[in-house]
Amino acid sequence: MSETAVDREIDTERAAEVEGQCLEELQREEAQDQQGKLEKARLRGNHALRKEPNTQDHARLLCEFEHLQQVDLLRCRLAVNSFPAQIYQPLYRQQELRDEQQRDLEIAFQDTYTEESCMCCYSNSDALLLDVKRSKVTWFFSWYQILFPLCLLLVTMRTWM
Repeated sequence: MSETAVDREIDTERAAEVEGQCLEELQREEAQDQQGKLEKARLRGNHALRKEPNTQDHARLLCEFEHLQQVDLLRCRLAVNSFPAQIYQPLYRQQELRDEQQRDLEIAFQDTYTEESCMCCYSNSDALLLDVKRSKVTWFFSWYQILFPLCLLLVTMRTWM
């Protein structure tokens, strides 16, 4: 055998060793890559498992909030429905209604006063009875002067409430 053949044989053995080392190196790198991928997958899985209860809690809270919103809307509707209709009327219309109520009260008091005075006129056959009726009328008129402003005050307070 010649030196060249021996050299070739040594070169091929060294090349085989180098090739074997490269293959082992590649296999280690692949194993490390595979190990890294498995570690990343395991971390993603753990993260997803930790996140799942939060997602379920979030969905449950959204349902509860929607229910509470519906209850609140119903409560608001009931509250608005219980408001008096005068609130939604313009101010000039409210003033017109107050003036109309004022006129109705004045007419009612005038009607009451005229009924008392009419009774006086019909009972003038007896002078004593006439004086009693007139005293009732004056008494009523004096009370009318006292009670009328109080009634007006009560009516206006009622309309403002």
